[in-house]
Amino acid sequence: MKRGFKRVVGVALSITLAITVIMPLGVSAANVTAQDEDASEESSVFLNRVYNPNSGEHFYTGSVAEKDNLVSLGWSYEGIEWVAPSFSAEPVYRVYNQSTGDHHYTTNVGEKDYLVSIGWNYENIGWYSADKTGTPVYRLFNPNATGAGSHHYTTNVIERDYLSSIGWTDEGIGWYGIPVDYKCEEANAYIYSKEKTDKFYILKRDDLPNVAWINVMDFLKYDYNDKVQFEITKSGDVYTITKKNNGVTMEDVGATMVIDTAKDTVTFDRLEMFIITEDAYKVPGSTVYNPYIIEQQPEYAVGTTVKNAVYDLSKYNLDAVGVGDSVYLPIATVTDIFGYNYNQAEYVDSSVYFVHMGDEIGADMQNPYVNKSSIYNNTTRSQQEMDFAYNELCFVMDEIYGFPPNNDIADDMKAKGFDKISSENADISHLKNDYWMTGGLLDYYLGLNYLTGVVYDGGHTSMALLSSLNSVPAYSDTALVKEWMDPNREIKFPEDSQKYSAKLMADQMWQQQLFMARSEAYNGSPNIVFETNNSTYVENGKKGIFAFDKFSYVVLPDLKQALDHAKDNGIEEFYFDLSCNGGGDERVTSYLMSLITGDGTFYLLNAKTNNVIAQKTKIDKNLDGVIDEKDDGISYNFNYKIVTSKKTFSAANQFACLAANKGIPVYGERSGGGTCLVYLLNHTDSMAYMLSGANTFIAANTWNNLESGAPLSEEWITINPDGSKDYSHMYDFLK
Repeated sequence: MKRGFKRVVGVALSITLAITVIMPLGVSAANVTAQDEDASEESSVFLNRVYNPNSGEHFYTGSVAEKDNLVSLGWSYEGIEWVAPSFSAEPVYRVYNQSTGDHHYTTNVGEKDYLVSIGWNYENIGWYSADKTGTPVYRLFNPNATGAGSHHYTTNVIERDYLSSIGWTDEGIGWYGIPVDYKCEEANAYIYSKEKTDKFYILKRDDLPNVAWINVMDFLKYDYNDKVQFEITKSGDVYTITKKNNGVTMEDVGATMVIDTAKDTVTFDRLEMFIITEDAYKVPGSTVYNPYIIEQQPEYAVGTTVKNAVYDLSKYNLDAVGVGDSVYLPIATVTDIFGYNYNQAEYVDSSVYFVHMGDEIGADMQNPYVNKSSIYNNTTRSQQEMDFAYNELCFVMDEIYGFPPNNDIADDMKAKGFDKISSENADISHLKNDYWMTGGLLDYYLGLNYLTGVVYDGGHTSMALLSSLNSVPAYSDTALVKEWMDPNREIKFPEDSQKYSAKLMADQMWQQQLFMARSEAYNGSPNIVFETNNSTYVENGKKGIFAFDKFSYVVLPDLKQALDHAKDNGIEEFYFDLSCNGGGDERVTSYLMSLITGDGTFYLLNAKTNNVIAQKTKIDKNLDGVIDEKDDGISYNFNYKIVTSKKTFSAANQFACLAANKGIPVYGERSGGGTCLVYLLNHTDSMAYMLSGANTFIAANTWNNLESGAPLSEEWITINPDGSKDYSHMYDFLK
């Protein structure tokens, strides 16, 4: 639905009476340029209120630069007092008394001319008044004041009445602001650390105190680490943001993001080119920063048709809000749309935190960068908060989710939409009615946790990382954790825990058998060359076997050591044992493919647009921290082979499938899929979760889904009469 702006209320204001004239702090008599009379009447200006503790004057300005200058000189910033139109038929004039340091504002031409005639300086039009249907700005006079601050202007009726009660004269309504549905606040912003900070405006609604709307340009600036240039233009209710370069080569990208605040739609002409960019979203110092791989600006696959992406926020009662030349979206919504980048914004304790989600998931548990104790101490949720969170969940499951085939109800979800499914599907209906909409925060999180079982896809989707709270000492005393861990807590539906974890438990049983078989095989091997925390390397005759369980850049030095040792010792066959590898960073897949086949290109199909992109990488083969000509001299000539199991998931499955497409044989058990790129996101209340995202890895040329796993050259497991798996011969290749 379409919202206007809501009257600004609830700003913390200091009321100080100026009885004597005290020299003000840095009062500037510099002229304010009259506003453009051709400006759109739909545009608006935030009127900042600052206070001089020495003179007692409250000063009002639509200029952020002027406000910031006065704050730097000692004035106190008190927030946004009202919103003015950028132009109207009724200007508000600003005049200045050099003798007393006082500013005065009036719509009365006669009053303005009189003050100028007795020595006041005319500083042009300060802003414009809205019509009389707008928010009244009250004018009061202090008869005891002899200098600055003799007049006061406020939209706050309580403040007006208080001043009147202690002797100020109520002079009625001075002018009007625009009627608003949102209030504006200035928020502190933390840019991936407590050390790097900024401040910018956010929008709030009174009924959603823990939800904020962020200026999309502010979000893009820090989502891409201030490396990518974006430009914004406005025509009526439509804002067009153009991506000017990819952050590295500065080539003109030209992809657009169009936000229509009347229709509440967000449209990308080339979604993938706008969001994915050459390494510009990497956060220096990040624990998940990959130093050996650079993703280049992607290209659309040759011979494919490029389609627009349209996100209709109105379907979910999510608002796009225009303010002058700026456009705002809910923080959760815009970060969901840009989930590919892993860089997120969160609104906690009236501040905005930019977070690389990979870092937050594995954060310092003793001292979390974003401390969410205040959220976990408020265990009740209003109806408005429940509705907003549910609407955002529906948006994510309809528009951001990748609908992986391993999810039994994925096709139904895609065809009907999550809201309809939540009324038709008995399990999801139960979760909605008995958990998400009860008003309890713990109920909400438990319901999301159980949703993981309903949409289980093998491991990429976990709708609430609730268990992680146990490991954060900062949260141990919060009301939420105490309620959750209370041994006397009444469990409303005790059967739910087992019911919704059944698939996970079934997977754990065969995985346990697999791990035991591998452990016995490797522990009994006399041919281990080296073991690290990340890998094991075995040589037996002309065979080299490199086993690792996670696709992470930290394993690459071990791999290089293994390959170099194999090369020096006449190894002919080099095995990648991925049988217990659950995946990880897809860029490591690209690295391995580049290293062993010379082609690290991978292809992604977007579930939202059906567009296919080719993603290329540049790799540091010799791991010296520099990608240069020295890397060209690194090559290995082995007969490569790959060992997989159903546990081989995500990036590990991707590697096995791409290698099989290049003719590299795969043995063992067919790999387990998991081809949707994982998004790490936050719910509207900042609870982290994992989601099978909209981008899916596919095979080159055929564009076939890789979800069915890598085709086997030879199967090495057997199925017992009871249906269980026998992995006893899985690791005979070690002998």
